[in-house]
Amino acid sequence: MRSHASSSTTSSWWTTSHDDTVAIAQRLSVELRQHKQNLGYGGNQKTCYQTALSRGADVVVMLHPDYQCEPRLLVAMAAPICYGVYDVVLGSRILGGGARSGGMPWLKYVVNRALTFFQNLVFRRKLSEYHTGYRAFDRKILRGGLPPVGGASGAHVRGGRARLSHLPGADEAARAGQKSGEHR
Repeated sequence: MRSHASSSTTSSWWTTSHDDTVAIAQRLSVELRQHKQNLGYGGNQKTCYQTALSRGADVVVMLHPDYQCEPRLLVAMAAPICYGVYDVVLGSRILGGGARSGGMPWLKYVVNRALTFFQNLVFRRKLSEYHTGYRAFDRKILRGGLPPVGGASGAHVRGGRARLSHLPGADEAARAGQKSGEHR
């Protein structure tokens, strides 16, 4: 494991959303920066990756706020990277067994499975899901060029050279707690 002390910072960026994200973040004392204009698909993610790197992060974990993945698994996502076992860890809704019941629309599920099958063939991998909103990256992967935002797919693993793994990113019990508001 890396020998130096680390710290954790929670940051969020929001563009043109019309929900209560800004008010909630302020109430929770979460650092929030609001883009003045919509930066397009993945703009927020790119900003977060770049900011984390500029602050010296060794591991960057991205979690979409759509309640499809379990935030309490963040340490499990980061640990294999901290110990030098993997460069990228993807949290899979498929391995957890509840992608559909967790809110993934049928068509999105079918397309996700088809794309994953194709990507596994192309990249010679056996992952359950590439297009997930739960991803952890070693700094060296992000420094080598920011990953594609839409699917954390093969391009960010640089032709198969990166050590890549996946673990269940959600399960039924976790989703039940999230939907009922039991956030801890």
